[in-house]
Amino acid sequence: MLFYGLSLVLTLFPYIPTLLSHFLIGFFNFLALAVAPRALGLLISALLPFPFLRVSASAFHRFTVSPFLRYIPLAFSLLRCERLTMPRFPYSLRPAPCALYFFLAMIFFLSTPVQSAQVTLQWDPNLEEDVAGYRVYYGTSSGDYSHYLDAGKTTTCTVSDLQDGIPYYFAATAYDTAFAESEFSSEVVYGGGGGCAFSTSPDARSFGSSGGAGTVSLSAGTGCSWTAFSNASWVIVTSNSSGSGSSAVYFSVTPNSSSSRSGTLTVAGKTFTVNQQGTSPSTFTINASAGANGTIFPPGAVTVTAGAGQTFTLTPAPGYTVSEVKVDGGSVGAATSYGFGNVTANHTISASFAALSPSPNLVLALNAGGGEYTDGSGARYAADQHFFGGASGKSAAAVKGTRDGALYQDERYGNFSYALPMANGSYDLTLRFVESTHSARNQRVFDVWVEGRLSLDGLDIYAAAGKDTALDITFTVSVSDGVLNLDFMPSTGDAQVSAILIVKASGTAKKPPGKLKRHFSTQARTSK
Repeated sequence: MLFYGLSLVLTLFPYIPTLLSHFLIGFFNFLALAVAPRALGLLISALLPFPFLRVSASAFHRFTVSPFLRYIPLAFSLLRCERLTMPRFPYSLRPAPCALYFFLAMIFFLSTPVQSAQVTLQWDPNLEEDVAGYRVYYGTSSGDYSHYLDAGKTTTCTVSDLQDGIPYYFAATAYDTAFAESEFSSEVVYGGGGGCAFSTSPDARSFGSSGGAGTVSLSAGTGCSWTAFSNASWVIVTSNSSGSGSSAVYFSVTPNSSSSRSGTLTVAGKTFTVNQQGTSPSTFTINASAGANGTIFPPGAVTVTAGAGQTFTLTPAPGYTVSEVKVDGGSVGAATSYGFGNVTANHTISASFAALSPSPNLVLALNAGGGEYTDGSGARYAADQHFFGGASGKSAAAVKGTRDGALYQDERYGNFSYALPMANGSYDLTLRFVESTHSARNQRVFDVWVEGRLSLDGLDIYAAAGKDTALDITFTVSVSDGVLNLDFMPSTGDAQVSAILIVKASGTAKKPPGKLKRHFSTQARTSK
């Protein structure tokens, strides 16, 4: 605000004498026209000793309102000083433009935004013995510093009254007892956007009681200056305490002979946390957590004996995958397990999960006889629909040969059909089966007709795959009437299907298998 005030005063300074002269001229005109003649008449009446020479009030009144007085202001204006000794005012200094400019300048001054931003700077001390203090220079252009503050012998300084949205450039110097000043330090910039965005990795790190060294990776745009400093005496920045662009900051942690402690580093304005254990604990704690749509085992606070190890397993929910695993705040990728070895400090491990992207060629998926389901590849199966006849059932037996056993536990069985609406075209049809009832062949034998053509002839699920084992059959079909018709017709027992998956055809057309080979058999087939 002080800067804007001084700017306004310096801008208006040439106009102040002109405004004052206009005011005085107007005032004297007023005296000449209204006050001076009446005062002169009263004075004459009071001073004349002879009554017959005194001017009566009525006579004086006639005098003061006579036309003669109309010429007094005119005469006075002809004798004004500027007409005798000065040139006429230029247009910009005439009363109306001058007053208007002054009024607009005052509006600008009163509407100037409040400068409320501030920044705190910290620097490494100069180790020379005769250092008497430090100065912090700053300005709005790089290398051109219009202001400075004397920080004395401290190594921090807070600069206030900075305007938001404007970049400020800072540099520091040291001076000795003779006020001899050093060269400028590296320049840092604050505010104004400027396209400078900073990110650090990892966010934290843990150390044992013996201490150690670490690194903070910094990502920044080219030319974006930054500083790094420690907020704890036992955490020391050993390299790259300032710079510009992407880099790394190196630090060390001193040994700890007392209880556990935490400290921070500030790197490009970002906070990095350092945790350190106390002397020789017998056990440590690993805090394990998982986000939505997945689990971690073992979960929660896991106690580990000093020097021992601990492995964690991460399991995504169906339709999801491990997105990222973080250990002590740093990413270790999308692992499904992670092991700690020779544990000598407390740690954290966390996992996040993301939905799998279903195939872009997916057209329709149905969970026959069941509700909605998302499989391990991210395909979402709708609840059973578009069927005619048959009944729904559910098995509790574990299903082998698939990671989506729950999908096969639901079924539609009996004599039934499906009429599935879809656009004309070629599709790859996958039918999912499981034999969860019979333990011998020829107990369930049925045909599957697709679009009026026999596609599966005399299917015996047990003979083809065995009991409680997933069986998937895929072949290419064509739709020309806007409906895909499927007919499940039993010859022995009930027909059965657990799920139907339809995707856009790709690659070479897959022919219906007709009769399926009996890969699994406990007896010879005697009849169909």
